Amino acid sequence: FVSDDPCQSNDPRPVITLTGLNDGDTIKANPLEISGVVTATQNFDYFRIEWGRGDDPLTWKVLVDTEHDPQETPGLLYEWDLTDLEPGIITLRIYVHSTKDTYAEKRIKLNLQVPTPTPTETPTPTETPTMTPTATTTEVPTATATSTTLPSETPTVTLTPTTTVTPTVTVTETP
Repeated sequence: FVSDDPCQSNDPRPVITLTGLNDGDTIKANPLEISGVVTATQNFDYFRIEWGRGDDPLTWKVLVDTEHDPQETPGLLYEWDLTDLEPGIITLRIYVHSTKDTYAEKRIKLNLQVPTPTPTETPTPTETPTMTPTATTTEVPTATATSTTLPSETPTVTLTPTTTVTPTVTVTETP
């Protein structure tokens, strides 16, 4: 930590060590794991991780804001999803603030060259016809009463000969 007082051997010192990342590295994997140690021998207040475009950024975007717990053993500090970032040079800044209102920082430049993910084909939904039950009428022949014409009895006239007796008168004379 920078102080206005002359430096002494027992002055508090920040410790900023990144694991697996070096100045000038080309990054081809996503996500980017930022690992390391961020602490101080005394007077640690908080740390912050920021990034900016180019070799000497004018503006910074915060990745980790005011982490009050020091990372005293090597470990994951932040996992950064690079999906929406354009390729090119960025500067990563690890900023450590002390309880005495002093600070220290470490900057490393990284060349982001993460391949653009190949878009996966999203199937277009198609309508699948759904069978809708439809009532169907099936004609079933039904028995109907049919009139059957039976021969009707026709009265038959039978002529029966009758004998008519006509009396005959015979006149006989007697002598």
